[in-house]
Amino acid sequence: MAYPEPLLLRNCAVLDTVSATCDLEVRWDISLMEGRVFSVTRHLPPWAKPVAAAAARAREIDCRGLVLMPGLKQAKARLVAALVRRRV
Repeated sequence: MAYPEPLLLRNCAVLDTVSATCDLEVRWDISLMEGRVFSVTRHLPPWAKPVAAAAARAREIDCRGLVLMPGLKQAKARLVAALVRRRV
């Protein structure tokens, strides 16, 4: 199976579906490798941290002003689980 190229999403806000929060002031860098999330780190300017070899090869997308949210493929299951947790 051919995997997509490595991808680095820089400077994005992240919707946290577990805690139901989205802090627009906190920025994250998300690295995707072989079609999966590889790492999630707080955003720092490129000169402030060493660049991993994989990230150096990755295509970068500046996500300033955008919110990254998880796929809603299992939205119904997640909603039911959240409702059950609150009742117990």
